[in-house]
Amino acid sequence: MSAIDERIAQDLEKLANLSKQTNGRVRVVGVIGTPAKRIDVELDYPTAPTRDYPKRVQNTTALKIELMSRYPFVEPTAAITTPIFHPNVFASGKICLGAKWLPTQGLDLLVRRVIQIITFDPEVLNERSPANGSAVDWYRSALRANPEAFPTTRQTARASTPSVQESVIVQCSSCGARLRIPGGKSGEVACPKCSHRFNVSS
Repeated sequence: MSAIDERIAQDLEKLANLSKQTNGRVRVVGVIGTPAKRIDVELDYPTAPTRDYPKRVQNTTALKIELMSRYPFVEPTAAITTPIFHPNVFASGKICLGAKWLPTQGLDLLVRRVIQIITFDPEVLNERSPANGSAVDWYRSALRANPEAFPTTRQTARASTPSVQESVIVQCSSCGARLRIPGGKSGEVACPKCSHRFNVSS
């Protein structure tokens, strides 16, 4: 198994663990390619399908994650394929994640961030650099009119969903390269520069 195959297998395992942690609210429903080039995920977290929210609610969001040939060194793309009206989601469904991708991050962290985005978590919602300008105007108006409707589910966004943790910097024990890893994690990592594998604890 190549290093890339092994990394993707680890990502799929992390997504399976995330599904358990969220009591099945995160589900991998399809994997295309060997190794995976596309991963389809369903998220049982309510969001705004149109500007009619909160009268109309989208209870399940379909997420398409595509892995480039040089993944994890090239950022994966994430797109919503079900209706959504959100300041940080383009009309095409592509999500503006608003955070720099690091090769040491797993797809579970990406999915957690997507959940924060679709539930309108104020910690990650970016009104200053929108993907959908009309959705920004709508959101500001809807928030004033229905402040209790945002995030789309307060309990889901903060209790059931693990948040993206602060990251820490560690140094490769072989080449000295600096790696950023999620806080509170321990285990083996592979240096993206020299491929040396070593144990970390953050």
